[in-house]
Amino acid sequence: RPLSNPGHKTDIELPPWLKTATSYEPGAAKKNSLLRKNRERFLDKTLRHIISFLKDSMFNETVSIRNGLLQMIEPRLKIITLLILIIVLSFQKSPEGILLFLSLGILSAAASKIPLSSFINRLLPAFILTALISVPATLNLIVDGEPIFVLHRFEGQMNLGPFNMPEEITITKQGVNSALTLCMRVAASVSFVFL
Repeated sequence: RPLSNPGHKTDIELPPWLKTATSYEPGAAKKNSLLRKNRERFLDKTLRHIISFLKDSMFNETVSIRNGLLQMIEPRLKIITLLILIIVLSFQKSPEGILLFLSLGILSAAASKIPLSSFINRLLPAFILTALISVPATLNLIVDGEPIFVLHRFEGQMNLGPFNMPEEITITKQGVNSALTLCMRVAASVSFVFL
């Protein structure tokens, strides 16, 4: 049945985008394909996020019904205990002390029957990001100390604005120690948050 008759006014109108975007316009097909591609990307991203959320929810449900250590502890007590552990962890200065907390997190995950691969997959992104951020701290430009490896030697005095550069840029033992301490602290904190 026709939508409009000549001489008879109708309320149905074409939307403006349909009036302007025709296949006869130069570049309209390219424009439509780009819009379709962006819409598909948006749809793909949305579906990926939904699937990721569902996987996390299913993982949390399957882990929470297991008969493990943390599943038996009352939730409020568990949250308070883990917050206290994170606060105490933030005061640790040595890698050995932080390693104790990281070991406690790994042992708690194992006692709670959380798969080690899932546990490590949760820690890895935070550890890698922190490692990338802490790389400059390994250089003698930021943390002065005992050189381990020389990266570059300058032939003369080098200035960077008002700052005098050292004769050589090195990776220092103290810098590596501080970067390692930061990475381990972040990994241990993330492990407690995950637990």
